[in-house]
Amino acid sequence: MRFEFVEALLRTAVAKYLTPAGAAVDASAKRGGGSGRASPALGGTRPSSAAAAELGKGVKPAASKVAKPGAGAPHPPPIEVPTVDMAAISEDAGGPPTASATGPPSAAWAKARDRALTPSSRSLTPLPAGPGPGTPTPGGGGGLVSAWEPVVDLVGAVRRLLDECIIPRVAPGALVDPDEFREMRLYTQDVDELYDKHAALLKAIYGHYKDLARDSGAAGWLDLPEWLELLGEGRLYHSHFTVREARLAFVWSRMRYYDELSGGRATLARAKALSFVEFLEALGRTADLISPPPPEELDRLGFRGAHATYDYFEAVRVDPGLLQPDRASSGFHAPKSRRLAAKLEQVLDVMYCGLRDLFGANTPEQLIAKLKQPRPRGYKIKKGGG
Repeated sequence: MRFEFVEALLRTAVAKYLTPAGAAVDASAKRGGGSGRASPALGGTRPSSAAAAELGKGVKPAASKVAKPGAGAPHPPPIEVPTVDMAAISEDAGGPPTASATGPPSAAWAKARDRALTPSSRSLTPLPAGPGPGTPTPGGGGGLVSAWEPVVDLVGAVRRLLDECIIPRVAPGALVDPDEFREMRLYTQDVDELYDKHAALLKAIYGHYKDLARDSGAAGWLDLPEWLELLGEGRLYHSHFTVREARLAFVWSRMRYYDELSGGRATLARAKALSFVEFLEALGRTADLISPPPPEELDRLGFRGAHATYDYFEAVRVDPGLLQPDRASSGFHAPKSRRLAAKLEQVLDVMYCGLRDLFGANTPEQLIAKLKQPRPRGYKIKKGGG
């Protein structure tokens, strides 16, 4: 499916920018003529009748396209403009974001585009002036004007397709740079010390939940269903942090492989699951996405003590009206107001208390001992992760 998507992307770029029909469409959009019609799914324009007639000059019509009796010249062949259904692509992410008048809403757009092609392969240079991608044409035709010179090769065509038609319409979560979180939030001394403090418990949790996949043959690593099961049994889900966010934390934490298919099933299973180090990263991303209320806010709400965060979320389960508004810092690209270690400590405590109650343990040591015992044979993972 991945290779088929890439092929479809390349074919669309060729049809839109490197064929005579696509060139006429692009030229019509740049002229700003009012007769061009916008293609809502792809962000391009359909050729006007004048552009179609110009393309038809000198073209021998097909046998089925004969001229009508009395006509002075044969009609040109119809021009097909490819379209892309972007609504289907972004449906799971809650719909595409609204682009501003001058292009996409955040710098992550440009970073995602730049990662799609290597710097040495760029063949386009910005125009000195003019509207940016996504700007309506001044002639009122509804077309889009590109801020780039006309493309001359496949790389340039794909780049313009991404710039003008795809990236401005994808959900913000798809434009996350995984390394940015690692460098700015995760790889810090206080996070390292916190993980070291709870290393024995975290290793027991990881080992127990990855073994839930023993029947599927992927027990060597923590796969997505087992990750969702852990977060469900750890009592971490609520209306601001759902299975959707849990899946994103999982996917962003996986390391990338050059070719995950060449090594057979073992390599593929490893590529789509989490190692222990990646599991720790996923917990950190979960803490940032949950962004629990800080201790001073919990104290104001009447939740105090060593497990105040857990008590707060349990009270929310009973009375959802107690749930505070989602914090602005929990957004995908929002600036963070607290260090990750502070959020992570609260989230780990919620998970510990949830598992403690589930397994009937009273201390971390008892919980570790119970986690080392396998689940009863025939145990079925809950659909959706608890």
